[in-house]
Amino acid sequence: MKCLRKGKLQKGQKTEFCPADEDALYENHTVFASDMKFVPIGYQVHKYSEPIRPVYEDILIAKLRPGQEIEMELFCEKGIGKTHAKWSPVSTAFYRLVPHIEFTEPI
Repeated sequence: MKCLRKGKLQKGQKTEFCPADEDALYENHTVFASDMKFVPIGYQVHKYSEPIRPVYEDILIAKLRPGQEIEMELFCEKGIGKTHAKWSPVSTAFYRLVPHIEFTEPI
């Protein structure tokens, strides 16, 4: 999902930021749990008659600005905290920044 600006700004034109205007200024600026899509692999097509989905679809995952995009892969594994701490209900989430660097001149 990639965030895009709606309309064009004139050169040198500035906009006053108002959170209520985000929908008018940006396209795809919020990523919710409902935006995740289940893509079955192999036998999962037959195993799960209904697609897997989040319990609460209105959870905000990220807010984006023009030029930003988000790509994610999620893996689920069922377990209990008694077996291993990774299944503890107070686990953490993490992210990794992967910058895109371009050189304008040869070094």
